[in-house]
Order: sequence, then structure tokens, then C-alpha cells
Amino acid sequence: MSFPSATVINVSEMKSFNNNPTYISLTAGSSLVTTTLDVTGTLIARNGNGQYSFTNNQLVFGFGGTSNYSHSIKTRHDGGINANNAIDFYTWQTSDASTTFGTKRIMSVTATGVSIGTTTSNTNQLHVKGNNPQIYI
Repeated sequence: MSFPSATVINVSEMKSFNNNPTYISLTAGSSLVTTTLDVTGTLIARNGNGQYSFTNNQLVFGFGGTSNYSHSIKTRHDGGINANNAIDFYTWQTSDASTTFGTKRIMSVTATGVSIGTTTSNTNQLHVKGNNPQIYI
């Protein structure tokens, strides 16, 4: 994969918090600021995990302008086993501290299928687990 040698970055407002710069509005590949982060082109998140690791968050969704009660998306990567390649969705739950990123894995989309409510390897294209799992279509 090749990366561009230069990327246009426009910062519309920069503030300081605890002597660290905070970019309020940022665009990459575009001169028009339309949201807090606006990317024209491919966004690459490089914080993925190995096949059996669930530690690194790729995307985090906080509450009310904070990082509290956060849900997250993590990825796993394996060059040898398809089922170990996954996008994992985590939600915050009330047993977590308010500043903790979600710890409950609720769904995994793997190269072999989708698992909901289970952390076991997915052997079926759709695997739903729970006390009384039901699918409504």
C-alpha cells in the first residue's frame, strides 16, 4: 500500500488545554471545513490488534462531548486464519467506571460470519447467543 507524500491539513481553530494544542476543526484533503473532522479520501486507523488481542481501540464514541461512557470498535488481524480477522464492537456497561471504554463485546464481524452475544469463535455465518436468542426479520 502506498501513501501520499503530502496531505493537505487545514486547521480552522486551535486551542490549548494543559499546554497541549487541541485542534477544534480539522480537514484532510479538503480546504472546506464542514465538521470537526472531515476527511476526503481514505482514513487509515493503524491501532489494530493481533489475532488474540482485544486491547487497542480503533474508534471510540464518547458521551456529551467527553470520553465518558464510551463505546468502541476494535480490530483483529491474522494472516493465516480467516476467523481471527474481525471487527469487534464493544459497549460501555454500568459495571464499568464512567471513564472506561466499553468492556462488553457485543458483536464481532469476522471473515467467516457474524457473532452476536458470544465471544467464542464463529463457525456459522450467523451465531447468536443469549438466554432466549431470537431473530426477527
